[in-house]
Amino acid sequence: MPPLNAPPPRGPPSPGALPMPSFAPRRNGRPTPRAAESRPVTNHTSFAHHTSAAVMRERLELLLQAGGMDGSALGRAYKKRFGGEINHQEFGCASLRELLMRHSVAAGLSVTERDGRGIRGVWVTLAELSPSTGEAPSA
Repeated sequence: MPPLNAPPPRGPPSPGALPMPSFAPRRNGRPTPRAAESRPVTNHTSFAHHTSAAVMRERLELLLQAGGMDGSALGRAYKKRFGGEINHQEFGCASLRELLMRHSVAAGLSVTERDGRGIRGVWVTLAELSPSTGEAPSA
């Protein structure tokens, strides 16, 4: 039993006594917490946040194990499988076609230019490994 001279129990403060929350806008394009929660959850680091060349090489190898495909189909398959587009600008390229053409050897790919129709005119397969070194042949 509480003492007779004890103050009455206090409940939660009235809403008017609470400070106003701050809903400041996000700077530098950072997503709000709700926007970040709505992104697809995947078992990898988001490609939009600096995917290393090694991770890119592993992902492309996974996609091309069954056989080759044109560059456009490769871009769609990458987005479907990993939840984001290939960020060609991160590798200093103006387009996915340029990325595939410039960095094919480093990525372990064989890229063949079929015609000048943009990304659809590029055929991509895994590079054949050299029996003596175990590495992709240099171009």
